[in-house]
Amino acid sequence: AGFYDISVSRFKKPGVFKNIPGMEDEMRRLVMVVSYKGRSAFLRTFPDTQFWPDQSNIAAVFTQLTANEQSKVYYTTGSLERSIYKIGEREFHNHTISKINREALINIGFAVDSVSLETNDIPADASMLVLADPKVMLSGAVKDKIRKYVDAGGNMMVFAEPGKQQVLNP
Repeated sequence: AGFYDISVSRFKKPGVFKNIPGMEDEMRRLVMVVSYKGRSAFLRTFPDTQFWPDQSNIAAVFTQLTANEQSKVYYTTGSLERSIYKIGEREFHNHTISKINREALINIGFAVDSVSLETNDIPADASMLVLADPKVMLSGAVKDKIRKYVDAGGNMMVFAEPGKQQVLNP
């Protein structure tokens, strides 16, 4: 501040950020809080050559603030599927919930969560269900839930490695 001849009073004290909900989950990165009609959302910057959010990231935040509900994508668990919570080459964290990847689903306007179809039904607010490369056969109950969801017009995406027909064909 002294070097640039800027008053220190223009800056917020560190303790102020603890009062902003969700800020502790932003990993001390530069984010902007965008507010509209009592709602707020984070507009993130990214550790790549572009740094600033692009049009898709900005549009996603505006849509999140103005839409009545956000599109929700649920990834199934319970059949050794790829995880949205694990980081790794074969996992889906970077594509779904990574706050530092500008193309991750959460940064382009989607809410992402997982659901175990062994113990839960597919949530009514699901915009899409994703079956991400299961390693073991799906139980009859899980197949019935998926079939019922798709028959009712639900959107579904299935990811699989070659040679998984015996798991997915049923």
